[in-house]
Amino acid sequence: MGDLNLFESVRKNLCSCSSDLSLDETLFASGITILPDILVNAGGVIVSYFEMIQNLNLDHWTESEVSRRLEERMVRSFTDVSDLAGRNSVSLRRAAYTIAVGRVVRAMRMRGWV
Repeated sequence: MGDLNLFESVRKNLCSCSSDLSLDETLFASGITILPDILVNAGGVIVSYFEMIQNLNLDHWTESEVSRRLEERMVRSFTDVSDLAGRNSVSLRRAAYTIAVGRVVRAMRMRGWV
């Protein structure tokens, strides 16, 4: 079991770097699942956001509260990406970017920019 965990860790780390879309599509077509960097690296960004919110509100969360909130967001994000990828038969990376672009477009519409 330990060897499998090491392999998964190495594969995630090697593939968290940027690769061009054609490589991503080739790996997807070969049945190799790659976690997109936008998901793999999101935890640190989310925790930084939590810190900002706490500072703005003069609040303090326990480590367990931060972990709970982070897990909730990460699981929800992965589920959204995985569901979209499955429905559209696309890679996780393409699904993650589709969701991200959709959110940007929605925000631009809300602001009346488009």
